[in-house]
Amino acid sequence: MKTKIIFVAFILMCLCGNALAYAGGDGSAGNPYQITTANDLQNMNNDVTAHYIMINDVDVSHLTFTPIGEITTVGMFEGSFDGMGYTIEGLTIDHMDDHGGLFAYLDMATVQNVTIANATVTVYWDMMFPFVAVLAGEATDSTIKDVTVLNSSIDSDTDRVAGLIGYANNCDISDCLTDVEITSQGSFTGGLIGHLLNSNVERCMALGNVTATGNVQRTGGLIGWSDDSNIINCAALGDVAGYNQVGGLVGKFEGTAYNYAIEKSYSAGSVTGTLQPGGLAGYVYPAISSKVVDSYYDSTRSGQSDTGKGTPKTTAQMMTRSTYTGWNFLDVWFHDVGYPVTASLTPDDFYLYPDGETFNVIAPPLLHEVTFDTYRFGANSYSVNIAKDATFAQSVYSITTNAQALTNLSRTVNLQAGEYHIRIQARDSDGQVFDTTSSTFTVSQTFDLNSTSVAGMVYSLVNGIQTPLPDTLVKIYNETWSDNFVVGSAGYYQFIDLAANNTYNIVATRDGYRDSVVNQFTASNNTTITKNIFMERETAPTYIQPHHVQFIVKALWGTVYEGVTVTVYEGDSATALYTQVTGSDGAVSFELSESVLYRLTAVSSELNINQEMTVPPNKNSYNFYVYRSIWDSFEEEPSISKDIDITVETSTIDNDDAYVNVTYFDAMSETTSLVISVVQINNDGSYKTITSHNAGSNNNVSHSFLVNDYTGEGYLVLFEGTHTSIGEFERTYSIQFPGMKENFGWSTIWIWLAVCGLIFVAGMFGQADVHQGAILVVVAGWIMYGMGMFAGYSVVMGLGVATAIAIAAYMAHRSKEEGA
Repeated sequence: MKTKIIFVAFILMCLCGNALAYAGGDGSAGNPYQITTANDLQNMNNDVTAHYIMINDVDVSHLTFTPIGEITTVGMFEGSFDGMGYTIEGLTIDHMDDHGGLFAYLDMATVQNVTIANATVTVYWDMMFPFVAVLAGEATDSTIKDVTVLNSSIDSDTDRVAGLIGYANNCDISDCLTDVEITSQGSFTGGLIGHLLNSNVERCMALGNVTATGNVQRTGGLIGWSDDSNIINCAALGDVAGYNQVGGLVGKFEGTAYNYAIEKSYSAGSVTGTLQPGGLAGYVYPAISSKVVDSYYDSTRSGQSDTGKGTPKTTAQMMTRSTYTGWNFLDVWFHDVGYPVTASLTPDDFYLYPDGETFNVIAPPLLHEVTFDTYRFGANSYSVNIAKDATFAQSVYSITTNAQALTNLSRTVNLQAGEYHIRIQARDSDGQVFDTTSSTFTVSQTFDLNSTSVAGMVYSLVNGIQTPLPDTLVKIYNETWSDNFVVGSAGYYQFIDLAANNTYNIVATRDGYRDSVVNQFTASNNTTITKNIFMERETAPTYIQPHHVQFIVKALWGTVYEGVTVTVYEGDSATALYTQVTGSDGAVSFELSESVLYRLTAVSSELNINQEMTVPPNKNSYNFYVYRSIWDSFEEEPSISKDIDITVETSTIDNDDAYVNVTYFDAMSETTSLVISVVQINNDGSYKTITSHNAGSNNNVSHSFLVNDYTGEGYLVLFEGTHTSIGEFERTYSIQFPGMKENFGWSTIWIWLAVCGLIFVAGMFGQADVHQGAILVVVAGWIMYGMGMFAGYSVVMGLGVATAIAIAAYMAHRSKEEGA
């Protein structure tokens, strides 16, 4: 009897296992399971078709969480999850077997009303297509609304990485917010969604920075790649960095139907990209104005100025409500000061202002200028305090200002060397402190500000940025007195105890640089005069160690190339040390150490250059040879290169199909007609037009061609047009895809070898003039190769062999003549 009771109890426990795992509910839509603990949340994998709600906050920081709905184990999550406004704290995903996130897959599911805070997601490639995000790796036919992700981070080397959902297909996503720092080594990376397909996104915001490294594509502050989807009333405020098709809001936006649009949305972060960057969108296809409606980006902060895919506005304009034409500030958007936020967010919880809270300390030569930028909803005044201790008992500066925002408030403070603490307190209308933030900074060098003196910084320009130039000798002199000063790492100098009302001269000298312009001034009693000194590099610097090394980007036949970006790396490091663009002489110059091995890359999309060289720089100058067809140099038209900017890029879709993305920009706005065509090279050297686009008189064109079955013999992009100043012009660019056959292929090589072999044999048997025919045939072959009638390294090898045979025929003929 006892055995039967135990057996019955065991059966009941098995049947009721799921119900006993939760605080209540049976998993039905009307009576969902109630989640109260981390184990409850993890146990959702026991039934991925049930319905769940949270009834309190849940801390999962002690678990390495297994994503819910792994397709390889339990199947997709097809139920519903309602956070009821509660928070999941400390989610950690360190996963390599499936999609990463709180959920791996969502299919016909609903997720709503939940906050995920302080999540860390790390997923690395260990399957065919892992997608990564904080909420869900992939969602299909699902509804996601009122989901917030705060103070979280993602690090992944996979494609489709985002703060909310890696890949969303046929989903409705609304009223969501992400604040996630994302670092990705894959394509399709976004602050909210990586890849969006056949979906709608409304009233969503992304605040975190998005960084995609490597030669990846489609990186956006909100969405990496939006395909046949709508983005309405959305915003992204984080900084975005990527390689190809990089946008403050969307990396690439495309739609096969004209009713898909980016509407009433904005972005306000910096945008950094090598190919096709854009303030709001990196690339829009088709490139028509109806695709982007009433949408803006901060041109000041983004560093971009493109139009036609979002309207650029200054920071001040972005904070002015009248900028946002036709926007709904009653139900959809909220705006007090700073940037607008979606009304679904609580204003007291989120403040959006350039740089948030920053404390910018501008170093000497004179005083220390501290700049404050902060905003807090509900503030009527701010107190700023600078002290030498963390308790602010040793205060050295304080100020209280009556304002709702500290907008670029600068104060000049005389500080000695050392570490300082800075605190900003927000006060309400009654003067009570309701929010405090603090930071630290260090002053490394001070000056005597009360003497009769001169002080300043010695600098050079690196990529247009003022950069301190240490170890520079600064000389001061007049008719009766002179002195020297060697500047330190900060580039600052000072000469004190000068004679008031006397005239002095200052000049700086440094090996590898031209002597500076002589600065003349008259000393003033008990006053420090500022004289900053600019140093310009010499064109032929003196050889020292380390020394300045010049690199000239040129072809084997001597042509030098302007506008090529040369980047220097130390050894195998992926971090760039220096970057310069070649001038009209094709040259750049870097200060390098001869004891270090450097790697240099030369890149120009317009010139179809992408070369690399390694060098231990023990000479003053090197030729950086790049490989281009001789015909490429013939077809270059300097007037067009200077006035018209053309880029041609390719991106494969699969093993057969690809996109060809082209841009055309006429800085003179004098284009009267333009036709862009993709043509295929036939075996007989003729062209066959695959597809074309008539751009008319458009001076700013961005267009994408679809190439089906790109494995043919070879392709060119042809630009044909007329221009008021230039007249008729034609530009041809060769394009290649992985796996493309070489033009004419090996069959042509064997034809050349056979022909030249017959000529050689005939020459050996005494045909007097056959050597001339051999040489003419080889010359004709090289000319046709230069004209692009056939191409490829194997063809070059065949022509090389043919050339050697022709020379042998010529030598045989000469030998017979001498023997005769």
